[in-house]
Amino acid sequence: MNQELIDKHREINVDSDWWYESVYEWFEERCHEVGVNILTTQRRAYADGQVRMEKDITWSGFWSQGDGAAFSGSVVVLEKAVVDFANRYPITYKYVVDLNGYFKYWWKIGSHNNITLGDLDTEDIAYYVDDEHPFAEVWQEELNKELELLEPELSDLASDLCKELYDALRDEYDALTTDEAVWETIVANELDKEIEDVE
Repeated sequence: MNQELIDKHREINVDSDWWYESVYEWFEERCHEVGVNILTTQRRAYADGQVRMEKDITWSGFWSQGDGAAFSGSVVVLEKAVVDFANRYPITYKYVVDLNGYFKYWWKIGSHNNITLGDLDTEDIAYYVDDEHPFAEVWQEELNKELELLEPELSDLASDLCKELYDALRDEYDALTTDEAVWETIVANELDKEIEDVE
């Protein structure tokens, strides 16, 4: 290995968008495991007027203060997103699973690679039971109490996923810019011939 040549081509494995595609794929699977959907956004208007939809993810890295990662997302399966959901939030579980009640918790990308927490949106439980249901009012009170506890837990989940994404991107970047990885690419692309040309 030639250290001077390695240093010259240090960014060779990370000088295009392809290097983090596998991280994005892993992250999408990770989100799916915990009942989260990554939202998409319109990006990159091309000369022919077409617009491509892409996952709404942003990041910067990896050694400056303020570096981080964020994505726009929503919770789509509470049973996956919340540990022991049925036991810890029984009325919310009844509302979402048994009554098929409307539930939405989402967030968007903010500034400086952070997320701007969106909102938790539900409807009154009375919409899903008979008008004369004896427990509708009590269930609504309990649902409101549970949602107050549930919202910060979902907020923490979103923040934790952002940190996982950043860590995975950093680890992949570090792996691709090691001396060994850079030299392997140099040899594969016959850039080591530069040494011979100089000699």
